[in-house]
Amino acid sequence: MIRTVHLPRESKLAAEAIDNTNHPPSLQLPPGFSRPLAWELANLIRVAYGDFDKYDKQQDLGNLIQVGDTLWLPQNLTYDPIDYFWLQHSNDEPIDSDETDAGPIGDSTAYKVLGVFTYLAFSAGIPPKPEVDRFGFALERDLPDRNKEINFIFRGTIEPSEWFNDFQYKQIPFLQTESGNQASLGEACLGFNKIYTDYRPGLVMDNKTFNKFSRDLDKGLRKAALDQHPEISSEHKAPIMVSVHQVLDEVFERSDQSISINVAGHSLGAALATICALHISILCDSREAHCPVSLYTFASPRVGNPQFARSCNKKLSAFRIANSEDLVPGLPPATLKVIGDEMSPAKHVETVRKALAVVTGGVSDDVFEHVGTPVYFTTQLGEISSNHNMGHTYCSPLRESQPSPPNSSH
Repeated sequence: MIRTVHLPRESKLAAEAIDNTNHPPSLQLPPGFSRPLAWELANLIRVAYGDFDKYDKQQDLGNLIQVGDTLWLPQNLTYDPIDYFWLQHSNDEPIDSDETDAGPIGDSTAYKVLGVFTYLAFSAGIPPKPEVDRFGFALERDLPDRNKEINFIFRGTIEPSEWFNDFQYKQIPFLQTESGNQASLGEACLGFNKIYTDYRPGLVMDNKTFNKFSRDLDKGLRKAALDQHPEISSEHKAPIMVSVHQVLDEVFERSDQSISINVAGHSLGAALATICALHISILCDSREAHCPVSLYTFASPRVGNPQFARSCNKKLSAFRIANSEDLVPGLPPATLKVIGDEMSPAKHVETVRKALAVVTGGVSDDVFEHVGTPVYFTTQLGEISSNHNMGHTYCSPLRESQPSPPNSSH
């Protein structure tokens, strides 16, 4: 059985304002940027949003994307954002025909689902209530040259707990976990690292004893919550970081073909994609595997410090697509050091700096830098959410001009 899965409707304002396929916002493409690949990844991000929408509303759960499934994107992807895709579960009976209720699959792009990424969130309370957030998936597709392409896809912020993590800007070593980190590659924002690694450092304070106490207390509360909800544990298979590692292990163990890897995300998902892409590069290096890693982010916030950005730019082919009128790519600020040493008297400057450090938990002393070659466009829709919209606002500048219909005079 091959089923047609429809995506949620986009913002009405965005849909109406950007519904002119012949006049998309201009986009200056830098060397190495692939417009077809960016468009494909953008539509896969929209599929990830739609998948979470079903799970969050507990509707149409039979069409959730699962490991082992096959999904297809419709043809003519260069002209309009998709509003549906096709899905076949691994345990569905095979059929002889490629006919579906939305038409034949034909030469549409097919993907095998290798992994589904989840994050275990907890709401406020004692004990806190656990819930699973589905953030995206890893997909494999066969290329015409018989090589393989692996796509790691991440959707952006939806849940309240994710907004909380979005604004946890304190920097900690890249891939910080209980067992170690990759500090030599720089530092990343605590909230983004938390979702990717599932490492919850507690209250990040200079007092290590109190910090350990708060972390242990947090662990105890979360364990008590999971003991009351065993069904949640079964839904959350592994932290994203572990799932990514497992997917790559599987791919390398069964394939001797050339592999290319693409990582993409929107908003919070762009931050996760950035961390994921650098993590994948490290894993490929450890296997001495030559796997080019490309990163395409949409509306990405700043993810880490300048050292982290340099590490990404050195190891990845990275492009950062951003609407100049979107607020999110401006967060967190590049620096909060609004008072420089040139101001006098110096002792007053130092007093203010120390006060800001206390108020911001040390964030005011951190410096942030974007990752990747910027690819800007301008779309002003008069609403923060619409300027940030993935489906129409960010897809529109990537689309090619709609070809003229037959017998047209144009």
